[in-house]
Amino acid sequence: MEILVSEYPLRIVNIIELLIIFICVYGCFSLWPNQRFRGLCMVLGLEVLLMMFNFSEETGLFNQSYLITPVFSLCTGPVFYLFVRHLTYANHQWQWRQAGHFILAIIAIPLTAYTQWVLAAGSLSLLLYAIFSYRLLTRYNKAAQTLTSNDNMTRLSWLKGFMIVFGLLMLQDIIRLNSQPFLNFYVSNTWYLFHQGAVMITFAVLIHLAIHQRELFDSLDTYDDMESTRSASVDKQLNQDLFKQIDDLIKDERLFRQPRLSLSDISAATGLGIKEVSAAINEGGSMNFSEYINRMRVNYFIHHVKPDAAVLHLALEAGFNSKSSFNTLFKKYIKQTPSQTPQCVYFICQFSEGLQYIVNTYFFPTEGYSVVCVDAYLLVSVTADPVGVA
Repeated sequence: MEILVSEYPLRIVNIIELLIIFICVYGCFSLWPNQRFRGLCMVLGLEVLLMMFNFSEETGLFNQSYLITPVFSLCTGPVFYLFVRHLTYANHQWQWRQAGHFILAIIAIPLTAYTQWVLAAGSLSLLLYAIFSYRLLTRYNKAAQTLTSNDNMTRLSWLKGFMIVFGLLMLQDIIRLNSQPFLNFYVSNTWYLFHQGAVMITFAVLIHLAIHQRELFDSLDTYDDMESTRSASVDKQLNQDLFKQIDDLIKDERLFRQPRLSLSDISAATGLGIKEVSAAINEGGSMNFSEYINRMRVNYFIHHVKPDAAVLHLALEAGFNSKSSFNTLFKKYIKQTPSQTPQCVYFICQFSEGLQYIVNTYFFPTEGYSVVCVDAYLLVSVTADPVGVA
């Protein structure tokens, strides 16, 4: 074990640092063509600089006499926040005034002799910017659910996951740095080795997920405008009446079968403003736009599926834009995946006073069947041959 942390000029941890540099440079070249991911290139570039300075300080490659790496703790938070801001806002432009986020880092350059104080300020900065970034991501996801029906394709849940993992890595690194006076050489350097290995894996996963992000939501500005002009006093009855009209139109025209259906499409079809349509669905339907449309698609699928039907073809016909999207939403509303219920027969059951059922061809006895409610429909999972009706 000592060979991993021995006092050689070039240790395993330094090789990991070189690998991190390579991975981040690769990520920059891969993501730079996508303008909204250029903020992530800034994050990766900062990590490259940090690893280069770490490598230099640890190996004495450049005979560096001044400690600079503590300053990076004051840069990480602002860079990550700017990345999230430019990722979530499609038309957000880079401006020189954003350099103001780095004033503390510049001030700290001649003060790195007070390493613990600089690191403490960096930790506080990282925490504050992490809160701002998390709130922005939450707003982005909420806006996508409000304005589009395929928010599962634009969701940035993986980025929230990265923030949590990266935050935990920073927390344990702070503990490591403050524990160094009490640790021997091998414990301290083994800890540092595994920390750098975890950083390498985390950034590799981040780059992979960013490259494979299929779509991004483009209308966060529209959502902000809607929220800023939303009236405090909402006519509930009016919204319910509007919702009924919108609901009838969507069902009659089967607009939900359009894979990329958005709130602006409904606005154009009804002649109502986006804000009015959104308020009507939220108030009258008691759900956001994405859930409303995707529930309708699931209901369409349930209505039309047959025991021998091509499930994927019918899912695409219902308006789902991919197999993964269909499986995710089907499981969300039915509580199991289509593959878990290959022998299923679906029939419509209209709920009204007295719980009246509309059943077409078969009567189904209670024994041997599991029943799941999906809005106004019923799912019956067949475990025995149904009883036919002459």
